[in-house]
Amino acid sequence: MALDQYREWSDEALRQHQQAISAELGRRASLALIPEQVRELAQAYRDGGGDAETLADALTARVEDDPTDTPDPIDETA
Repeated sequence: MALDQYREWSDEALRQHQQAISAELGRRASLALIPEQVRELAQAYRDGGGDAETLADALTARVEDDPTDTPDPIDETA
């Protein structure tokens, strides 16, 4: 997409596009950081005497199996 095409967009369309891009960049940044955060939390859990099997179960559990999981409130249709 050529940058000059944005000149034809409405302000609202530009804002929505900008929000979508910002959300995607945030998602990618989170995905990049989460593995290290998990490693650090896992180490703290083990250092505190946590059970390795319980930890492994938590890491491999399907999201659908977790009753405490709630969906992200972001409305992607906006």
